[in-house]
Amino acid sequence: MRKLMLASTFVAMGLLGNAAIAQPSPAFISGLNDRNGWEVWFNSLSGDYQAGANFWAGQRSLPHPTGCYAEGGRDLGLWGAGCVASQQRLGLSDIRRKAEPEYRLGWNAWTPGAAEAMQQLAAQAAANRQAQAERDAAEAQRIRDQDRADREALAAKKAREDAENKAAAQLAAENSPDNRRKEPKIAGDLIESFNSLQTVQDIRLKAVDIEHLITLSFKVDQGQNIYNCHGVFVLSNGRHLPGTLYTRLNVAGNIIIHFTVDDE
Repeated sequence: MRKLMLASTFVAMGLLGNAAIAQPSPAFISGLNDRNGWEVWFNSLSGDYQAGANFWAGQRSLPHPTGCYAEGGRDLGLWGAGCVASQQRLGLSDIRRKAEPEYRLGWNAWTPGAAEAMQQLAAQAAANRQAQAERDAAEAQRIRDQDRADREALAAKKAREDAENKAAAQLAAENSPDNRRKEPKIAGDLIESFNSLQTVQDIRLKAVDIEHLITLSFKVDQGQNIYNCHGVFVLSNGRHLPGTLYTRLNVAGNIIIHFTVDDE
């Protein structure tokens, strides 16, 4: 089956106009290239030298090949030199032809122009690999982009849910029966306390309203309202200032007022 696949691959080499040609094995290509090298060398020879080289090429596969020298080891001149040179050039190739089936297939598959066709096949295979690499890279980028988009969508969904939960908690706190700040007099005391702060007086701004006002804690101590509440203070210049205003008694029983602006 492997031989049939290799043979089919080489047949496809002559049909380079077809798409998706498989790449032959390295041993097959080596056999084809070595055969091409032999053919180029052989065709560069002439006369007795070429005849001697051709003689050995025909002898080497026989069970008992005839050597390159006459009886008694007599030198046959150019003919003998060509025969010996052919022995040397074909020696390693013959070893591989007998030991490696794919190398032998490549050697036997040679035809005039086969090496050039193989180069085209190799170029086509390289182009196919490059195109596949580009497709793989594009797919990997698509996956990364999709993953980033999914994470951003998840983060946006969580942010919306957090905002909705916060708004729901704010509304529940505002409507809670424990929210003493809804009482107009206490809310008015809160605005007055805010406006009494030295910092507020220094900038010559006053709170005119409080939005989303909730009570964090409230108690009466020594006849004084001690509270801790949060809201958005609407200033006289239109600015909205979210923060927490709380009071406490000092050792003399006087109220001390604090205001902390929310972190943005």
